[in-house]
Amino acid sequence: MLKRAERLRKSKDFRITYRSGRAFSGRLLRLYVLRGGKGRLTGVVASKRTGGAVARNRFRRLVREAVRGMYPLLPDGIRLVFVAGRGACGASFTDVRAEVCRLLERAGVLSGGGGVD
Repeated sequence: MLKRAERLRKSKDFRITYRSGRAFSGRLLRLYVLRGGKGRLTGVVASKRTGGAVARNRFRRLVREAVRGMYPLLPDGIRLVFVAGRGACGASFTDVRAEVCRLLERAGVLSGGGGVD
């Protein structure tokens, strides 16, 4: 799980990332990337249309855990926002981890050989 200091929590920060960041879409997720600032911050969004509360919370935990495994490979000064797509809440951890890795590679933010095991 990501530490509290490593997470985006304010809606203002999410809005800035949406408006100014670049977007990358995958099968399960959409990734918004904003470079600049200090630290590495990550946020996960899952709306009600993606599933019930239990499924949404589980999905958010899976995404945060997948990102945590790749945290050492991420550059400093980056904001990431992952937005769940429809049907994403039923995905397994393996699928989520592969999608996160694929999106981070497409965004060009992984600074090493951060492939999926």
